[in-house]
Amino acid sequence: MIKWTTVVCFLLSFCMIICLQHQPESSFSARCIKVFDCKRIIVWIDNQWFCSRMKIKLDGVQCPERTTMDGQLALNYVKNRIYGKLVDIEVVKRRFWGWSDAVIYCNGVCLNIAMAKEWK
Repeated sequence: MIKWTTVVCFLLSFCMIICLQHQPESSFSARCIKVFDCKRIIVWIDNQWFCSRMKIKLDGVQCPERTTMDGQLALNYVKNRIYGKLVDIEVVKRRFWGWSDAVIYCNGVCLNIAMAKEWK
């Protein structure tokens, strides 16, 4: 008779192996599905069947709080640039839980640099 602890350990190990195998590379393309503020977005990775959503924080971007007028302008700037579009992502620091730091390119323009110039 198989013990339940053995079955649970096997299932947990199997799930962890699947999660780790299907992580995106350090550079990939994805579609922006949500913009939280001027430096945090959620993307959808099309060619992946598991863990297809990823939370991204623009690396090196400092911008105003979204509750301020400047924050709303910055939020609209990011939405107009990338919301619903296919973007190229280069992951700087991958975090399994939470926001991964990344550099984002849309139509050959680096959004991180554009945000740094626009919102000093």
